[in-house]
Amino acid sequence: MEFESLKSIGNCRTAMAATPSANAPWRANLLTLHARFLPPSASCGDAYALLAADEDLPGLAIIDDGTIVGSIDRHSLLTTFARPVVRDVYERRPVALLMDRAPLIVDPDTNITDLSERIGRDKPSALMSGFIIARDGKFIGMGSVLDILQLQVAEGRQRGQELEAARMEAVRADAAKSQFLANMSHELRTPLNAVIGFADIIHGEMFGAGEAAWNRYKDYAGDIGASGRFLLDVINDILDLTKAAAGKAELREDRMSVADIVTGVGRFFRERAQEAELTLEIRGPEEDIELWADETKLKQVLLNLVSNAIKFTPAGGRVSMRADVRADGSLAITIADSGIGIAKADLDRIFQPFVQVDSSLSRRHAGTGLGLPLARSFVELHGGTVEIDSEPGTGTRATVLLPAARVHVVALQD
Repeated sequence: MEFESLKSIGNCRTAMAATPSANAPWRANLLTLHARFLPPSASCGDAYALLAADEDLPGLAIIDDGTIVGSIDRHSLLTTFARPVVRDVYERRPVALLMDRAPLIVDPDTNITDLSERIGRDKPSALMSGFIIARDGKFIGMGSVLDILQLQVAEGRQRGQELEAARMEAVRADAAKSQFLANMSHELRTPLNAVIGFADIIHGEMFGAGEAAWNRYKDYAGDIGASGRFLLDVINDILDLTKAAAGKAELREDRMSVADIVTGVGRFFRERAQEAELTLEIRGPEEDIELWADETKLKQVLLNLVSNAIKFTPAGGRVSMRADVRADGSLAITIADSGIGIAKADLDRIFQPFVQVDSSLSRRHAGTGLGLPLARSFVELHGGTVEIDSEPGTGTRATVLLPAARVHVVALQD
């Protein structure tokens, strides 16, 4: 009998697509569809047997040579067959006699909300009979209002989770910014107080007007200049990070020597490392390597990373920086220290703007907490990454990876 060959026409329920990402519209292609169908030549008894065997089937699509020609409503057919006389009349007759010749057919890309409105407006009977999903006339499956309701419940649940996640993220961001402002008040007030205090001393000639007094005033003027430069650096960091976050940061790229950059950064910190009683090791690449990059931003990245390494390494420790070309052609600049290290739980936080691992106002190490976020932003502008590996009490290793497309190994001349 033809019905036997129809049993294998698809599984009864087919999941069409994965859950959409946040803010994406939920469409009919997310419905779990019923994929069974019959040809118009199948008997009403065949249709009844399929529907009776699976209570989840809302109905059956009727397809003739690949073309959707109608559908059978589960409720109507079972009600009809519940009357013995009628059942005897139709059981062996073609299902085409009882099918709906104008079923509701919708595209899988139809928005779920629009689908619900369309059922109410164009085909209220689809509340009981279901609807057909098809793309370009090709049958995909049959859905029901129950499937829509289940999907809308899932959508509501996901939207609720997304809203809660957004709320928690907003709370964390607000707390981080509040902490940042508290820390920034210290970072800004200290040099500002110095500027105002020394300026008042000079303006009021507190130590008189003699040569010795003016020598002291010159020293104070130098302190005013240093404090002003520090303030300018802080403000520039904030502005640079803001521009990077807004996607407005630009690169001024040129070809440069990697060895020159590495050794230049090493010279900058040589005296500071000696004052901190640290061993500073700088090793450039073995080959003559040129890099296509923004020299100013790359130097700022390395200055931030080496500064952190020196800042968080106790006296007697070691800080090193080396540059190597990896097997894939990328450039790795690694800054390692034997300092206090970073806990695993804090590694994901150190690159977040306005976040400091040591956030108390009494923290031992000064800083705004913008150095690492800014360094990562600048490296990502170059198409690279910053990797941090650290262990509390052992030290930290920061690796700047720049893509091979920016690296050129200069061939040695005979």
